[in-house]
Amino acid sequence: MRKALLTALLILFCLFFIVAMKADFIGLAVLKTKVACIDNDIGERSIYIKSNVDSSSSFLINTKNYVFEDVCVDNYLKEYYCNGNNPEFVIYNCEGGCSGGICLE
Repeated sequence: MRKALLTALLILFCLFFIVAMKADFIGLAVLKTKVACIDNDIGERSIYIKSNVDSSSSFLINTKNYVFEDVCVDNYLKEYYCNGNNPEFVIYNCEGGCSGGICLE
């Protein structure tokens, strides 16, 4: 009984592997993790220009997309940027105030 169960599990594993290989061959992200980050202000951090960062991650056949927009919190600006393929942010103190995702001059 145990040998039959192990054989069945081995067959299922092999079938899954074959299907995954064929899916990868036609361009589906089945067994890969992919991460991407695009900074819409081209990496130049400017506290006077509102921008956003588009980020996506894929695992198996599931892809998630995220958008991080520059945002004001009181007189502070939370500006997003890409560090490689990872979205990150920095916080600036806007001396003239902050509105609509930019520091006021």
